[in-house]
Amino acid sequence: MIFGIAFWCAMSLGWSACNNNIDTDKIPDDNLIQVQPLLSGSLVADGFATGTRAENLPDGHVIVSLPEGSTLWIIAEKLDDADKVISTSKTAYVVKEVSEGTGVTSLYPCEVDDDGNLLSIDGTPMFISEGKYKFWAVSPARKLEDNNFLTVKNGEELLATDERYFETAPTKIEVSANWSDDESRIEVIKLNPLFNQTAQLKFTITSEAKWIHSLELLAAGVEYSGLQEETVNNWSLAGHLQTDYGMKNGLYRETEYFKGVNSDGTHYLEVTTPILPVNAIATPVVVLFNVLINSVPSPFSVMLTEKDFKAGYSYHYKGQVKLQDGVAVIVWQFVEWGTDVVFD
Repeated sequence: MIFGIAFWCAMSLGWSACNNNIDTDKIPDDNLIQVQPLLSGSLVADGFATGTRAENLPDGHVIVSLPEGSTLWIIAEKLDDADKVISTSKTAYVVKEVSEGTGVTSLYPCEVDDDGNLLSIDGTPMFISEGKYKFWAVSPARKLEDNNFLTVKNGEELLATDERYFETAPTKIEVSANWSDDESRIEVIKLNPLFNQTAQLKFTITSEAKWIHSLELLAAGVEYSGLQEETVNNWSLAGHLQTDYGMKNGLYRETEYFKGVNSDGTHYLEVTTPILPVNAIATPVVVLFNVLINSVPSPFSVMLTEKDFKAGYSYHYKGQVKLQDGVAVIVWQFVEWGTDVVFD
């Protein structure tokens, strides 16, 4: 079993350089406190990012940072004495290198479009009043509907704070407005890791060296059937993507892939697709590969059965393409699957 990569967006102390010189017209009230969020990290499936930074994760897991340019919402829920939400604030942030070439990143307030794409690094930081809060994070910073609902489709990636697990739970903190004149009026909020809300299917297909001199994907790409059907507003902060059981009619086409040549001269292609959680124990997920082998269209398919594709897990299928009596066939050598964190 191969564990998925635990994915951390670790923000350095360089954050101070980006928010201490805020224009005075961006401070809404002298009685409010500016929030500077620090993400401890994000737990996602194997293959989403590279780089390492370690903190207290279970044995056998790797920590990697969010890529520069990633956007996310920081959401602050103010709580009453009974821990019920009485108000909500949210601010978009982007991961940006503090100084070029350092590799040190921080969170900068920004402006985003409805798809979570960065428009400008000229946003207003989050300001809150004193009180008890619960802090969440969601990436990318796509448009959130009322009550922080979001529509997630097959092929889309979503990372978020996840209260189902201790390691990824939202951060609760008491924010006080008591400070002296020489103290910073910035409250640093360190958040728990984000968790991958979708599952991941990954296929690595390698050619035999003797007869196959090219291996690539046709424009039709990889076609998936038997996936969970997409519905509107199927995810929220407190709710989660539910696993679909029984007959599934969801379809998705993946056209992005990597190809290359191994050191031994064999060719390979790799396809990675986030999918909604789906149970394929009773009915299979069918994957059709539209492949060009030696410039000849050679489609083939595989049925994925007896698997429960869970959120936060990565499922990696590896196979080799061979020519037998002039016909291209694929032999699936082995399958690896793992999760980013083992929860007792």
